[in-house]
Amino acid sequence: MDSEIIQIGAIKYESNEEIDRIYQNIKPFRSNISKRITKITGLELEDVVNMPTFEDFSPQLISFISCYTLVAHNAPFDLKFLLHQLNENNIELNQRIRVIDTLPLARRHFETPNHKLITLKDYLNLDNNSHDALEDCLVTNKVYQYIKHENNKIVQVSN
Repeated sequence: MDSEIIQIGAIKYESNEEIDRIYQNIKPFRSNISKRITKITGLELEDVVNMPTFEDFSPQLISFISCYTLVAHNAPFDLKFLLHQLNENNIELNQRIRVIDTLPLARRHFETPNHKLITLKDYLNLDNNSHDALEDCLVTNKVYQYIKHENNKIVQVSN
């Protein structure tokens, strides 16, 4: 895998109230960021060169997500990167990661041209920056809460 995690954002909610968050730029192992990634994220090498590496930051991340169900949009994409980075750094998870993926839920509940997070953000008239890890967390939570509210159903957690 050529790509690396260069930014991590996560927010903890209890009863839809934010209780904690982490947000960290990550220094890539290969010490480069492609022009394509800079165009998407706005991050350049000088933004991350003095930041912790994934290996350095991973204990904080693992502690933060332990015992919680993750809610992510297109979860397999993010998990692929997370699990790859953990494997590359010989870091083991002591538990399974439980995930709710909002992408298949959005496909069932939004009549939009596509179901990208940026499209759903615009559909819901949300004023958040796209392709920023923390902002994407905020938008994903709003999409998830909207779906829960509209359906008034329990969303099944997938493992």
